[in-house]
Amino acid sequence: AIKHCMYGADADAVLGDLREKLLRASTHLRSDIRLETVKQLTRVSGEDVAAGLEVLAAPDEGWEIRAIAVRELAQRGHSEIVTVLLEEVRTATGTRLQSIINQLSVSGDPRAVPELVGRFKLCDEGEGRVFLQAIAQNGSKAAAEALFEIFRGSTKLAERVAAQAVMLHQSAV
Repeated sequence: AIKHCMYGADADAVLGDLREKLLRASTHLRSDIRLETVKQLTRVSGEDVAAGLEVLAAPDEGWEIRAIAVRELAQRGHSEIVTVLLEEVRTATGTRLQSIINQLSVSGDPRAVPELVGRFKLCDEGEGRVFLQAIAQNGSKAAAEALFEIFRGSTKLAERVAAQAVMLHQSAV
């Protein structure tokens, strides 16, 4: 029902009395319902919706749900979540680091780019692909500029990037 609760260009007008029920669904026990809820919330305006998105951006939420919520919050000007992620990425390792990198990439927030570039430059040989992907997926002007700079940078760095791009292409094929 959540998937089909809104049709038309003006989601706020169409939603009407279902608004409160949709917002309550952001805390539903089933993740598939929360996923459909976050997808619909991206079409609805209001601070109450931003509060629901913040719930869906919680660290224990599934990746797909959290990614949509983080991106939407950043686009709505609620950049506090990105600030927290930027603080966490400096010390994170393993799967936690991967999760944070993914969230920073989908946020589209240009503040994430210097941190991702810094981590890329400091990483060991063969481990930089994840940072390059995150920079490319960030979608901000700062990300595009950073990628150009990386590829125009020092010969050693450019060779490393090219090798990682080849590995990425081969793994996709």
